[in-house]
Amino acid sequence: MPYASHRALGMAVMDVMHFLRTHALDAVIAGELALTGPHSAGLSKEIAGRSGGGGAQVKLSTLPSHAEFKRRVPDERRARYAPSADPKESVAAFVRTRQGFVGDPSLELFTRASRVMREHYPVAPYEEALRAEAISKAEPLELHVRGELAIAISSKAVREFVPILLVREEGLWRVDLVETFKNFGFDREGRYWIDNTATPYAVFFPDQHPRHDPSLTPLDLAGEPVEAAIERLEKSDAPRDRFLLAEILMRNCFVSAEARGVPRHGGSGGSRGRAIGAGACEPARLAARADRRGRARHSGISASPHVGSE
Repeated sequence: MPYASHRALGMAVMDVMHFLRTHALDAVIAGELALTGPHSAGLSKEIAGRSGGGGAQVKLSTLPSHAEFKRRVPDERRARYAPSADPKESVAAFVRTRQGFVGDPSLELFTRASRVMREHYPVAPYEEALRAEAISKAEPLELHVRGELAIAISSKAVREFVPILLVREEGLWRVDLVETFKNFGFDREGRYWIDNTATPYAVFFPDQHPRHDPSLTPLDLAGEPVEAAIERLEKSDAPRDRFLLAEILMRNCFVSAEARGVPRHGGSGGSRGRAIGAGACEPARLAARADRRGRARHSGISASPHVGSE
């Protein structure tokens, strides 16, 4: 089970509830389920958010296994998922990863921090299928570029679709999943929104005024690659290094489950223990808060102001 292997059983519970909720809404739309009672009228907005009226026709039995998702893409096929000097081509490559359920965490299409995130998180087949379908329903996407940043958005209200964020690194446009999941979501009617302006991508939403919470902004690593910093800190037993490791995992890579459970001792072979005393309290607290907010946000549980295109 992908969730168990990544110590993320809480995500499993949330996704099962999400699946059951989606299945029930699809049954209502198809006329297979009739709802009565004082709360039935409130479902109209939920159903309206299911763009296309047909629901997510996802057959779990036909999806590949978790292990197959995470396999390395063969060299002869990696060009299909490579970053490009043209942001439109990078968006197209990202769409292909979604449609093809390509979970290879080593793909250079993604930022370094996003690759760490993809390495640490499970590939959930049902969730991936919903996101692939959402991109298809949200097309055509609108691409906006400002300096070294770009964003692909949709004018449609499509459940499960969130903007595709890109940053130009060494002349190539890479997908920034970390900032996507830290700062964006969607409401019950399928409209995506930004809920924190403490992100460089807030420049694309000048008319929106959500909260400004810098507690999750990335730490400055002084040019050290994030994966190198993580590898170095994992080998250290020093309390300060354990604290920094949790901070980098949470703030730079949005790996909330790992940040909460940073082991007391370093080394690749050691067993995982509780997060160290005061040194890990802050990242653990931030991780728990962000994980709850992120899971609720991307399950369509909470609602925030509508974010439109420029």
